[in-house]
Amino acid sequence: MSSSRPSATVALKSLISTIEDCCDGDFNSRIPQSRRNDVMQGLYERAPDLLNLLYSYLMHHYNQHQAGSPESTDLLNLALQLGATICKHMPVTWTLADPSEADDEAKRTPDFLSIYLHLLRESKEGINLTAAKALTNLTTRKLQPYLWNHLVTHLPPKLGEAQQILDSSPSGLLGLLPLHREMATVLANTVSNNVAKITENKSIVPDPDPACQMAVAVSNFLDLMTTFMAHPVPEVGGRMVNTWVLLCRDPGIQKGRIIKDRAKVLLEGYLKSSEKIDWEKVEDGTHPLAALYDEVWGDVEEYETWLSDIKGKLGILIRIVSYITPPISLKFLHSAMAASLPTLTSASSLSIFADNVMQGAFKGREDVDAESRAVAGEIARILMGWETNSDAGRVIKIGFLESLTHYFSHSPESLPTIIMQLLNFLSYTPVEPLPDPLPPNIIVLRRKAGTALVSLGKANSASLVQYVSELSSATSELLNSNKLLPPQRIHLIEFLTCVSSAIQDQEQKISFVASILSEPANILNNDPTFRQMSSSSNGILQTLGIEPPPTPASVTDPANVSATASEFSKVFMAMNQLLSVGKRCDERAKAKLTHNLPEQAIPISQLSTCDPFVQIWPSILPPILAILNSTIQVWSPSIRATLLNHDLQRYALALSDEEAVVATQKTMEDVQNSGVVVLGTNKRKINLVPRWGGWMNELHNCPLQLLGLLASQRVLFAPEMQPFVPNLVSTFSDANLKLMEHRHFVQLLKQFIEPLIHHTPASLYSTYLTSILGTIFNHASWRLACTWKVINGKPGSVPPSSTTSKAAATDCSSGQGSDTWYETYYAYCGLFVGDLDENDSEAITEKTRTELSHCWADMVQSALALKGDWALTLANIAKERDLKHKGHSKAVPGGYVTTKQKTNADGTIRTAEHEVAEQLKSARIDAMSRYLLFEPNVAGPLVQTAINLLSYPDAHTTRRCIKICHRVVENCAHIPEYSNLFSQMFTTAVNQIVAEPKWMVGVEWDVIALIRDLYCRLVLGQALLPGGQGPGLQCEPSADLSSGINSNITFTQHKNVTSPRDGGGVLQNPSDLLRNTLATLPGSGADPVMKLEQQMINKRSAKDQVRTNEQEEGSHPAK
Repeated sequence: MSSSRPSATVALKSLISTIEDCCDGDFNSRIPQSRRNDVMQGLYERAPDLLNLLYSYLMHHYNQHQAGSPESTDLLNLALQLGATICKHMPVTWTLADPSEADDEAKRTPDFLSIYLHLLRESKEGINLTAAKALTNLTTRKLQPYLWNHLVTHLPPKLGEAQQILDSSPSGLLGLLPLHREMATVLANTVSNNVAKITENKSIVPDPDPACQMAVAVSNFLDLMTTFMAHPVPEVGGRMVNTWVLLCRDPGIQKGRIIKDRAKVLLEGYLKSSEKIDWEKVEDGTHPLAALYDEVWGDVEEYETWLSDIKGKLGILIRIVSYITPPISLKFLHSAMAASLPTLTSASSLSIFADNVMQGAFKGREDVDAESRAVAGEIARILMGWETNSDAGRVIKIGFLESLTHYFSHSPESLPTIIMQLLNFLSYTPVEPLPDPLPPNIIVLRRKAGTALVSLGKANSASLVQYVSELSSATSELLNSNKLLPPQRIHLIEFLTCVSSAIQDQEQKISFVASILSEPANILNNDPTFRQMSSSSNGILQTLGIEPPPTPASVTDPANVSATASEFSKVFMAMNQLLSVGKRCDERAKAKLTHNLPEQAIPISQLSTCDPFVQIWPSILPPILAILNSTIQVWSPSIRATLLNHDLQRYALALSDEEAVVATQKTMEDVQNSGVVVLGTNKRKINLVPRWGGWMNELHNCPLQLLGLLASQRVLFAPEMQPFVPNLVSTFSDANLKLMEHRHFVQLLKQFIEPLIHHTPASLYSTYLTSILGTIFNHASWRLACTWKVINGKPGSVPPSSTTSKAAATDCSSGQGSDTWYETYYAYCGLFVGDLDENDSEAITEKTRTELSHCWADMVQSALALKGDWALTLANIAKERDLKHKGHSKAVPGGYVTTKQKTNADGTIRTAEHEVAEQLKSARIDAMSRYLLFEPNVAGPLVQTAINLLSYPDAHTTRRCIKICHRVVENCAHIPEYSNLFSQMFTTAVNQIVAEPKWMVGVEWDVIALIRDLYCRLVLGQALLPGGQGPGLQCEPSADLSSGINSNITFTQHKNVTSPRDGGGVLQNPSDLLRNTLATLPGSGADPVMKLEQQMINKRSAKDQVRTNEQEEGSHPAK
């Protein structure tokens, strides 16, 4: 005790460093394991002496600290830091003796926990913070029952005593804030990491037993947590939100009083935390809690990040609390609305709160108690009668009305009144005639009304069916008026589509949907503007004001801009309305389908029994294909040259401002202030030029999405659609594919090709897929090779901009669409970057290049069930298979309650419908893999492209293509015809490992695993698990392998050859191609290769074989 301060400081800091270093993962990797073990063994052996000495040291310096010794205060703090380190890294029994320990006082651990709790009252030099940190470190761990009981019992009173002493501190709440934040974490950890000690104790759950001391202690502990939830600084209470969610999800707790007794405090905590702080008052110091908020968040950005995160967590909590206590939550909402609505105080956050409460109280329930219905009904009456004169108040009211969505599923009496109010808001305008453009606040109000209308229609279609005639009359009047903007028209049509899904009479449903779609369908077939645009590329240019060559005056003339925008909007919104309604119908049809559709062509009349939208396809597909073809032709070299040569027309080929913002460091604020692609203007101004890029994008994307819907609805394969298939195939001919920029080709793969692959019936693969996929895969291979072509030492070249557009036009004219010209065109991704500078231009080109590679790899992965919906299907099947072996299911969070029901691999509850759908998907996955890898016109370019992408300098693409290559090997390793392709794959992978380019950092082990997969299957006769995992499973050879593998040896085929999902087979006659590749590497030869093979035969574990491969390839001089 009398040691000098310097020596004591050194000793304490040395112990802290020793414990941290021996328990730190990074440090462990740099020192021998034996050395670490020696140090830790020494600590364990001397633990009784060390802990008793530390305890005495703490007591001594605490007494000296009480006597006013500043030196002892510092040493006390340092000793507490050592205690905190022990709490974090060493056994929890070093903090408090286990009652079951021997009675030998010399070996019994002193009670450090009581010291930490007692020192919470000592604010000098942050002693209480260090003590709280020790408690935080301790509670991050799972505590033994005796230790947890002690902490839960003694922490609330000790913290209460500390609070009484510290309340008199001159620094006030600001001085206590760090302690409160740390203790909130302690409280949360104590419950979160030991929740089973509450939920599995029958004296506590469902209701605490007053006669049980531990139950009373837990109840007091939870009361302390609710006190912290009401802390003036919401960040303090926010630290415990996840803990409350964890508690609330327990089925036993939901049945008792634990949450019901504390529901009001939790609800108040939500409102307090979600109410946005006026940060301007914080910055100027006029907010009463400015100092506290500034201490916690520092600036408005940090606060808004926290607020965004906590709102989501609080929303989950309030939904679960409302699920447990519907009447209490609804009454609280009723009271809060009564206080807030008259003055709109906090009404915005209250409307979100109302949505969470209503979801918890009503969503998914079969029965709702009468008290909850009555309170919710009173809330609905208040909202229907609430009038406000401000546009902000109207937006808030719409939010409140939308929150009633799930209540109306149980009590729909006032639903028609709400719908009529929303229809009025949908066409709301403060003045007549309608101003052009509408003020932003009115646009927000109308958009909010539209989304609310769709939400109500989607959730309550069955209740609204009885009002179909009234709704038709009201909506027809709106649709025929000039009051609605295009987005509101789409919302209204989507609402009607939702209602139609509940119509039971099939003929009436088809007729109703046809009446909804009559106007957009008529535009596609009979409108002069649409006909002009779909007739030729020149028709598009004329409609959009690009031809004849415009002047600065014409593109800024208000009348011309308004008329041109109106014509484009009419065409685009017609297609977009069809797309919106089609998606809604497809979504509802798939949700209602309780069986798998047969794997064959199905007539439209049969498909329409599930999806009434499909009847319209024969009339709208030809004009959709026509306008898509016309749009693609705008990028033909001759037209492109003409446009690039004109100072205004060239911007028709440019990126949109939104695309430029996504790919660069620009912001939408830059767009509004100075323009990005077209400097000095943007699409919100009266100017056609900055609108052209976005318009041309829409003319590409919307038809492609409609074609994806055509495939998803299975209409494309109906007998009635056969006459249109040749036109569809010609639209994606090689000549048209060549014209597409990368960004448009990417949309083709995402929006049409991927849905086509997933929804084509297996019996029709050859009929529908070969002609389209063969062309597209061949073209994609060439396009990607040109894209990654190295020019001037790096991939690609510089795209034309406003300063080089005339030179690019000349190049376009002279190239005459030759393959040589297209190689350069693809090298800069086909882009025209407008007025962007060189750095932004390079960034966009690089992003577009990698996006094309990623998209191709993603599409193939999806087709081979390596990602997406099909991959989830395989994961579910594997999970079910494992479950049969284990015989039990792990408890997982499911909705509002932790459940032991069977779940899918993504955590969703598993139903019978999942199993029905997986039967079809499983068969289709196998059929698609066989088709893609055995159809010559498709398999060749697909596999060759995957091999090529292994060498392109993009690690993300390489990693994805390695997975594709593994899947190809699993399916085709046993086929001799694939040997040459596998040899190319192996050579490419080996060359990458030997060259070791910088971009491959982090991917080397994946490449080595592919090399091993190929060599094991094609040379050694060893099968592997999927993805090249697991040990080599040696197939029976025709002769002993101890003397090596020669051309006379064959292998018995592995049993998984017919089951590629389980790993696939091997090549029965070993290939010399791969051995020759290794033997011809610099510094290699036949003998090293034979030695490698013998090692891989003798040691077949994945770890040993990978290490052998790495050593072999790493030994070459080229490496």
